[in-house]
Amino acid sequence: MKFLQILFLSFLCLPLGVLAQKEKESFNDDVVSYRPLYKYEKPVFHGIPKTLEIKTNSENLDLPDSLLAFNMDITKKLNKMLDYVPEKVTVKISKPGYRVQVYVGKDRNDASRAKGRALNMQKEEEAYLDYDRPNYRVKVGNFLTREDARELYKYLKRHFPDAMIVPDQVTVVKLATPDELLLLQKKEWEKKKGGN
Repeated sequence: MKFLQILFLSFLCLPLGVLAQKEKESFNDDVVSYRPLYKYEKPVFHGIPKTLEIKTNSENLDLPDSLLAFNMDITKKLNKMLDYVPEKVTVKISKPGYRVQVYVGKDRNDASRAKGRALNMQKEEEAYLDYDRPNYRVKVGNFLTREDARELYKYLKRHFPDAMIVPDQVTVVKLATPDELLLLQKKEWEKKKGGN
């Protein structure tokens, strides 16, 4: 009996499999009918055509190269842009850094003498005299890192035994970056605008 039931069910399922196979065969991947159509028209030139004739010096040996160079405005403009060199602008920036402190004391005259001695010993770095109640401080140099200040420190330590490297707000002079140039131009423009 079970055998007959299985045989009967297989005969029932066989047509369903054939139908599914027919549906599978009728599936089409072609999507051309769904794509939008665009008309392409080749562009047409309606102007007056110009032909440039360029002569080389090999053909005209008796003419100098300067007379053979053709002259076009676009070339002049392009050369002007390509030859442009941005101006070099230096800017003073105040940043956290280090200086060599050579004097700390309460006497202004001693501080002025220490500043003069520090300036006479080396000409490259600037010396600063600050008053921080109750002391005067003489500091030399503008360095972004402690390592940069070390060479000057070793030199000044021979003449100023109390010299030390101290953190301070330093002024650095450097070439302006394009961003800094834009900020400078903006400030100048705002000054002109405010002055008018």
